[in-house]
Amino acid sequence: MAAYHGGKQKIARLIASTIKANSNDGIDNYCEPFCGMLSVFKEVAMTNTLKQVKLGDINESVIKMWDASKDGWIPTTNITEEQFLKLKTSLPSAMKGFVGHQFAFGGYYFKSYAPKHSANKNFGKAAQRRIVKTGELLKTCDAEISHGSYTQFSRLTGFVIYCDPPYVNTGDSGYYVDNPDGSRVKVKWKDEEDARFWEWCKMMAKHNLVFVSGYEEPNDVDVETIVEKNTHHSGTAAGRSGKTKKRTEKLFKVVS
Repeated sequence: MAAYHGGKQKIARLIASTIKANSNDGIDNYCEPFCGMLSVFKEVAMTNTLKQVKLGDINESVIKMWDASKDGWIPTTNITEEQFLKLKTSLPSAMKGFVGHQFAFGGYYFKSYAPKHSANKNFGKAAQRRIVKTGELLKTCDAEISHGSYTQFSRLTGFVIYCDPPYVNTGDSGYYVDNPDGSRVKVKWKDEEDARFWEWCKMMAKHNLVFVSGYEEPNDVDVETIVEKNTHHSGTAAGRSGKTKKRTEKLFKVVS
């Protein structure tokens, strides 16, 4: 799976199979508004015959990377630390989306240069292979990939929608985007945004099946917890101590 901070690499298969089991007649039309590195999409695409796929993300460079990979782009495997740092402040591009996560420690967008912390001599080749294989799936599914907020999908009907938003009030509570000048900024996902998101999910569940990953059930929206999985988090996600902690990842189905 492709590296991504807050991604679902370790439990993507469980999420995908649970969504399928709770999707009435299966999955025909599929949407991910917070697509990131597409861990769950890959599992869904490999086990379902999809008619329509719509994917979006607020990080423009990530979207450019997936657009390019769908068209057959093969990223380079040799990225020096100097190139890594230069791309960090460059304008949005496919290469920036690739390097920013795949060559960053822990998948944090341009946090630090990962190869110098890794004993894997084929680091770049492994990263390249992950992106190329995902691009092939995107092409097979003829996926529509777009840059923007989750609200760009507000008019969908008849879709299975899987959301993996930033988790509010945790070390993961935010997401990285690029300013117009290319600088990186972390946008905090606060209580107000979380509340607006859940209201959106409630609205979308009237004409779609909506599934959401998270730690805590929302206060004002009816959901069914359909899977729980203990996961380990370290570093920022574990708190200032940096010690590994257990958290219970949950998958919710929004009740229409």
